[in-house]
Amino acid sequence: MALPEIVKLVEQPGYILLEISGYRIWWPQEYDYGALSTIWQEIFLPPAENDHAYEYSGSCIKEGDWVIDVGASEGFFTYYALERGAGVLAIEPVYNLAKCLEMTFAAEIFQEKVNVLRALIGMDSGQTNLAVAPWSVCGSTKLENRPPGNWVSEKCPQYTIDQLLASGVIPRADFIKMDIEGSEVEALYGAAQTIKKFKPRLAICAYHHADHARQLQEIILSYRPDYQINIKGKSNTQPTLVHAY
Repeated sequence: MALPEIVKLVEQPGYILLEISGYRIWWPQEYDYGALSTIWQEIFLPPAENDHAYEYSGSCIKEGDWVIDVGASEGFFTYYALERGAGVLAIEPVYNLAKCLEMTFAAEIFQEKVNVLRALIGMDSGQTNLAVAPWSVCGSTKLENRPPGNWVSEKCPQYTIDQLLASGVIPRADFIKMDIEGSEVEALYGAAQTIKKFKPRLAICAYHHADHARQLQEIILSYRPDYQINIKGKSNTQPTLVHAY
């Protein structure tokens, strides 16, 4: 399938409004947006054509769900979940991307269908350093995880998923999507009580490290042995996603 066209609709100081296959998103003017067509495909193409599809088998979004979008980035998955009748907690650590999410989903935030939180997710809470990749901002990661390159550092608060659920920011977790550039395992350690209590359906990226699919499966089953697990796809010779339901 050909990549969808990216159309620039509006420019204002610091931000541009883009349209990709009918979806309008605000985007920081300072960052390249060429990869957004590929990211659109990873979200919206069905599993038969797309190893990165977040819905698979029993790991799917239902009407009325509360979805936690960990690594919300440009907002395509938040759109995807809203279309299926879910409410969304969209979590994104990069300051300008979180700002754009607030602009993109201003109406849904007003309607209390979306809550945008600028944060990292981990196994503990506190202030930490985020490494932002200006050439590929969707690949931004914790400072200690960064490969060589001219990264820009941002201070960012970090929370656990358990802490967020205990705070009442959303009433429950029904589905958790996670793509956070190699921090998925530690984020899952911070979600033990949430998973034990709610048994949310899970779609967690495993392609950032060779052993992550195994680790993620072991952690999930240690919390709830009644999960069914599907490990799907191959990306750089390792599985793409772990689905649990």
